[in-house]
Parts: sequence; structure tokens; C-alpha cells
Amino acid sequence: MIGVALSLVLFSATSESKTRPKKTEPFFKISGIVTAITPSRITIQGTQGGPVTLVTSRDYRDEVAFGSDVEARYALERGIKVLESLTPPLESLFVPAYEIRREIHTVIVLPDSRVEGSGEFFDAMEHYLRSEFGWYVKPRVLAEEARRYAERTQSTLNLINPKTGAVNISRYTPSRHDLIRQIAAVTRVDAVLDARLVVHSALLDARHRVAIWDGYKEFASDRPGTGLGRMAPFPVKAEIPATTLEVTLWNSQGKPLWSRRRGFAVLYVEEGLLGKLRPWPLEDALQNKAAVNEWFNSFFAPLRASAERRSANPDQR
Repeated sequence: MIGVALSLVLFSATSESKTRPKKTEPFFKISGIVTAITPSRITIQGTQGGPVTLVTSRDYRDEVAFGSDVEARYALERGIKVLESLTPPLESLFVPAYEIRREIHTVIVLPDSRVEGSGEFFDAMEHYLRSEFGWYVKPRVLAEEARRYAERTQSTLNLINPKTGAVNISRYTPSRHDLIRQIAAVTRVDAVLDARLVVHSALLDARHRVAIWDGYKEFASDRPGTGLGRMAPFPVKAEIPATTLEVTLWNSQGKPLWSRRRGFAVLYVEEGLLGKLRPWPLEDALQNKAAVNEWFNSFFAPLRASAERRSANPDQR
């Protein structure tokens, strides 16, 4: 089980204002829709005002698609707006969803997780993709073998120029594009579903026993029906660990098609009426098959809904 130190924290605006001096930072924020993106620039149409073009230090095209909702923090350097940080969108659709459904028939899941019980989670996801999407999902063990093969082919001997004897260390770590292409070629699939089940912090409102994180809200109590409106001596808020699924769907050429991030289940719940926390293993959350299937329905809904609309208009181009 994941060892996590839990601490309940009372939020007091009064005490914070007394102990924390106010700082004026030379940064600006903008929230809005991405209207243009290149390897070195990103343009955001703000909710207020006109578009803002920011210079970036790296390429964000694999993470952010045209039309994504983002929040950016930037600074002015000699009159140039320079991106400092970008809050990734909960979802990015890089190509129309109907194209994804039309082109993909075979897929393989490339899993990555240190959460105990994640194997059963990925089993449930593969079953869902087979039954609801009709995709042929190849065994995950093939993806793991293909990943190990790609790592072996990146030995130091392959980095030496036979003519000069020089070592090109920049080739030692393959890009994600290269890895995905190799896995797709070895396993002979149309797409690779890069899936990470990670642990993030969820904000727990102990008065209402509701945890909120990564676009998801869950009732975090072992006593259903006793949370909303329960009496407490003071409103307590805490950060507790919870699982989040992050996926990127790549085609066989290593191009991103769709990505999404969403909370799945908390790893701790409140016990009894005193607000004591106890572990809630992932395997316990997976026991409710109907709830898990409903969660997958919601998670993959953007692909299904667009595909259904497309099938109703087959002549549309």
C-alpha cells in the first residue's frame, strides 16, 4: 500500500494574512482558449480582452490542442511575453473524434503506475474498450516487451559514430514519439493508449465529506447518506491522496490523437462521525463494477459522442 503521511489542515484566512507578507510578483495570468500553437509560441484568446501570444521554451503541441481551455502564467521580458507555466487542460482533442473511431481497430495499452491494484484497473479498462468500442485490444505484456526491446536497442554501442568514434549522447533517450512508433510497429496495432494511473492530492471538505480533484468529485465516507450537511465543530479541509487516470492516445506514427486527465477514486475515506481517516484501497473501489463502468463511460464519452454524430451524417466531409 502506498505510504502517505496525512495531515488535516485548518484554513484560516485571518491567520495567513497575519503571518504571510504580501508579495508583488511581476507575473501575469490569462485564462482562455488556444487559438494557435507552434513549437515556440502559443496564442490564447482570453475570456476578457484580446488574444495574447506567448513565447515558449519548449514545444507544447503534444499536450495542448487547438481549442483547448488553458490557464497560463507569463512574464514580460524586454517587451516580450514569455510563458512561465501552463496549466494543462483536462482534455485535448488533436483530431476529430470520428477520425479516431474510423482509423482505429486494434490498440494496445501501455500502462504506467505504482498504485497497488493498478493491474486490475487496467484489466477493467481493456474490457471496457473491447465491449463498448469494439476494438481488438492486444495483451499488455506485448507492450511491456516492446518497451524493453526499445530500451535495449538504445545501448551505448548504438550511439557511437563508426567513422569518428564520437558518442552522440543526445540519442541515448528516445523521444516519446520514437517509443510509441516502435511499440506500434512491434505489436502491429493502429494505436497505443499511453495510460498512467497516478496519485494526486484531493481537497477533502470534511463537513460535507466530499473530495474534489482533477475534474472529479467523490463522496469520501464509509457511511453513505451521512455526509451532506453533517454537523461539525468547525469546517475542516484536508488534502488526501487520490488516484487520477492520465491517458494519451497515439497513432502508429507517434502522433497524439486525444488526451484526457480525470480523477478516479480516493485512497482514504472518513470513518464514523469523528472525521477519522482510514485507507480505501483501489481494489475496494474496483469492486463496484457498475460504478467503474459508469466512470469509464464518462471518461471516454467525448470519443463516443462525436463518433455517433458522425455516423448519422456519413456524407459529411
